[in-house]
Amino acid sequence: MSPKKKPRRRAPAASNTDGEEFEIESNTRFWQGLAWGPASGIPVLALHGWLDNAASYSSLGPELARRGVRLFAVDLPGHGGTDGQELGRPYHFIDSVAAVIELFDALDLTRVRLLGHSMGAGIASLLAGAFPERIEKLALIEGLGPFADREEAAPERLRKYVDAINVLVQKEPPLYTTRELPDLVRKRAKVGELSEAGAAALLERALYPVEGAPRGTVSWRTDPQLRLPSLQRMTEGQVLAFLKGIRAPSLLLLAEKGLAFDPEISRARQAAVPGLQVKRLPGGHHMHLDDPVPIAEILAGFFR
Repeated sequence: MSPKKKPRRRAPAASNTDGEEFEIESNTRFWQGLAWGPASGIPVLALHGWLDNAASYSSLGPELARRGVRLFAVDLPGHGGTDGQELGRPYHFIDSVAAVIELFDALDLTRVRLLGHSMGAGIASLLAGAFPERIEKLALIEGLGPFADREEAAPERLRKYVDAINVLVQKEPPLYTTRELPDLVRKRAKVGELSEAGAAALLERALYPVEGAPRGTVSWRTDPQLRLPSLQRMTEGQVLAFLKGIRAPSLLLLAEKGLAFDPEISRARQAAVPGLQVKRLPGGHHMHLDDPVPIAEILAGFFR
């Protein structure tokens, strides 16, 4: 896997990691990301969680590199340095699957070792179920399929989305000074239940310097539409249909202090994936960012 270098359409996403910045053009967007590991290493493509970015793997990437893995962590659409959606066009898990398949094709990948965390794990789950021939191995951290909803909740969900987008289009993007960054880091760490070091890595890639504003002014690179209520969610039956379609060897890593998933739904989803391995490890939802060594040891062995 060797991403093609392209001229940047956007300012490069800042990074305080030792990862290699890369950019690639697919049919509909420019993507940015970070890569770690030897060129001859086992290639793995990694998808991050909601409102995170490629720096989500800034701790795990170097550990996997030491174990012979070549990790490519992309900024998903609207996150980090990757192009987002036009204003008024919602983000949906189905669209994300199509975008990642488009990325596979841009990278000339027929079959992929795929890693996903949280939202990225949900996207990876759907993709592996719909395109089982494209996935060689599937590893998921703190996620198996997307959030689902009851059929009767659809009208109210649509209404909330429309109301929220009408408010968003009237808002100006927030601006911050560099003096406010420590406070933003603390808030991100508290909300995401992760270390301040991990929060700082994510925020550095999520912010950009604003041209024409006073020196030291920054704003969010992340598309504000990502914060809107979901326009539509699948039913649980639809999610299970995708999970039953997975054919690749699959591994699910759950954190002892991670997200609180409904036990009955979790059991049914895990049972739907043929041969799924499930391991529970100490840590929180971002355990791969805060304590990467145990996870790197497991993943390096799994991806071989």
